[in-house]
Amino acid sequence: MFQTPSVGPPHLGGAAGQAPRPAAFPGAASSARGGAVPPVPLPEPPKYVPPDEQQWVPAALTAKLPPKTVPRETTRARYQQLLKDKKVKMYEDALAEALRRERLAATGVTPDAMNFRIKYDTRFGQNLYLVGSVEPLGLWDPSRAVKMTWNEGNMWTCTVNLPVSIGEVEYKYIVRQDNMVDWEHGNNHKLNSVQGGVTVEDAWGQGRG
Repeated sequence: MFQTPSVGPPHLGGAAGQAPRPAAFPGAASSARGGAVPPVPLPEPPKYVPPDEQQWVPAALTAKLPPKTVPRETTRARYQQLLKDKKVKMYEDALAEALRRERLAATGVTPDAMNFRIKYDTRFGQNLYLVGSVEPLGLWDPSRAVKMTWNEGNMWTCTVNLPVSIGEVEYKYIVRQDNMVDWEHGNNHKLNSVQGGVTVEDAWGQGRG
């Protein structure tokens, strides 16, 4: 009987009944041809230094030095200079205020007088008042508010003596008719400082306090 010879798998490339050869490792071909495999370089070991040749740094040289202290005489001199500068600034401010008051007095204006203006359309029997957070403005008491004067074009004005030293001032406008009080809506109006002879013109309901 005729037998067909067996053939190994085509992808292994082997003959029938033979196991495939393992893949050759790198350099095997060179070894087979008699070539030498190059050696793998090794890192050099650290150089040995005998204990008697090692450098030693004292710990005192590497320690952090304490902060340099300022002599007491220097601190006292700085304090005296700051105190002197503060006194000079006070004298300069006082002189500037005195000169400002002299200029206002020469024009016939009261040094602490401030003028307020606002346009508001009132009805018959209504009057506009100014009330605020300081004593000259009634301390928010409508019965102690400053009455304003009506002018042509429904412009209401008043003059209030506010000392420069009074500091920050907040205020509002109110409408009074008999025993009825109508407060201005919105935020309070605000003065960060008082300057005599200045006219402040506001808009109803446009406070920026």
